[in-house]
Amino acid sequence: MDFSVHTYRLIVWSEFKGEQMDFSVHTYRLIVWSEFKGKQMDFSVHTYRLIVWSEFEGEQMDFSVHTYRLIVWSEFEGEQMDFSVHTYRLIVWSEFKGEQMDFSVHTYRLIVWSEFEGEQMDFSVHTYRLIVWSEFEGEQMDFSVHTYRLIVWSEFEGEQMDFSVHTYRLIVWSEFEGEQMDFSVHTYRLIVWSEFEGEQMDFSVHTYRLIVWSEFEGEQMDFSVHTYRLIVWSEFEGEQMDFSVHTYRLIVWSEFEGEQMDFSVHTYRLIVWSEFKGKQMDFSVHTYRLIVWSEFEGEQMDFSVHTYRLIVWSEFEGEQMDFSVHTYRLIVWSEFEGEQMDFSVHTYKLIVWSEFEGEQMDFSVHTYRLIVWSEFEGEQMDFSVHTYRLIVWSEFKGEQMDFSVHTYRLIVWSEFKGKQMDFSVHTYRLIVWSEFEGEQMDFSVHTYRLIVWSEFEGEQMDFSVHTYRLIVWSEFKGEQMDFSVHTKAPELFARF
Repeated sequence: MDFSVHTYRLIVWSEFKGEQMDFSVHTYRLIVWSEFKGKQMDFSVHTYRLIVWSEFEGEQMDFSVHTYRLIVWSEFEGEQMDFSVHTYRLIVWSEFKGEQMDFSVHTYRLIVWSEFEGEQMDFSVHTYRLIVWSEFEGEQMDFSVHTYRLIVWSEFEGEQMDFSVHTYRLIVWSEFEGEQMDFSVHTYRLIVWSEFEGEQMDFSVHTYRLIVWSEFEGEQMDFSVHTYRLIVWSEFEGEQMDFSVHTYRLIVWSEFEGEQMDFSVHTYRLIVWSEFKGKQMDFSVHTYRLIVWSEFEGEQMDFSVHTYRLIVWSEFEGEQMDFSVHTYRLIVWSEFEGEQMDFSVHTYKLIVWSEFEGEQMDFSVHTYRLIVWSEFEGEQMDFSVHTYRLIVWSEFKGEQMDFSVHTYRLIVWSEFKGKQMDFSVHTYRLIVWSEFEGEQMDFSVHTYRLIVWSEFEGEQMDFSVHTYRLIVWSEFKGEQMDFSVHTKAPELFARF
């Protein structure tokens, strides 16, 4: 076992015959997990990195939150799946002088998933990147939302399909004088899809591009409704697929005196898709985004709701999987005088997934993040609650595993005269897991970190308490290990 405290890394975990698991806490990484015959799974959760942040003079901040990566998962015979969720990276943000900000949110990437014989599928959802944004003088902004790309998916014999949906890119936006804006919405391209004998289809729908518009005097409302419906598509034996795409976008704003409301609703629904013998899959993606802001005097509220639901998918014999992803994000701020509140709720729920004999797994991820701050005189409070719960998962004969991860993070600071307190509580608990014969493992990780500092006059105190406790772990015949690690740094606390 290779175990390090700030990078909590556990190298070897044998599921049945001793494969490898790499698990780290701040970068929770699980490298090898054998479902039946011992294939590989790489699962990483939660990477928080805050490099440099100056609130008054505005230098560089590199802040990344939430990287989930699942590299290999064997459904029946052990092919590869790379699934990553949530990558937030904020590189440079100047609140007063307003230079460069690189902000990207939500990168889902599923690289390889074999339904029957193990071909490759690359599926990525949601890439938000905001490159440059000046709040006062307002030069360039590069904002792109929603890139779905499915590179290779073989239904029976494994040909190639390249499917990309929704590319939004806003290149240049001037907040005060309002010159050029390059805004494009909806590029669907399906390059190659052979269901049985492998022919080629190139299908592209809807490219909207708006180059220039003036922000100063008028108000604009852009409302578009796109409904795409494809009723019947036979995968192998001729079942039904109902694919509808609804895109509603309502934009109303005044950049200098008014407020902006950007409300878009994207509904993707794929009703029936037969993988091999024609079971049902219901896949719907709902994206709601409401933006209301005043750039100089008003406040901003960014509310987006992303709902992904995959209802039925038969891996081999046709059991049920219900996978829904809910993302709620509410941002309210005043850039110069007001405060900011960033509230996001991410709910991932995977209800039923049969690995071999069709038992139940309930996997839900709740992420709550509340940020309230004053950039010049106020304080900041960053409160996030992450709840991961995996209720039932049968590896071979269907025992129960309850895996919940709670992450609470409270940040309160004053950047000029006050101090900073960074308090995070991470609670990981794995209650019941039967590897082969069904023994019990209780694994809980508590991470408390309290950081208090003064940016200009004070000092820094970094106080962290890490509690790792592994109560019962039976690899094959059920022996017991109680392992707890406490790490504290009180020497800095004594300075205060």
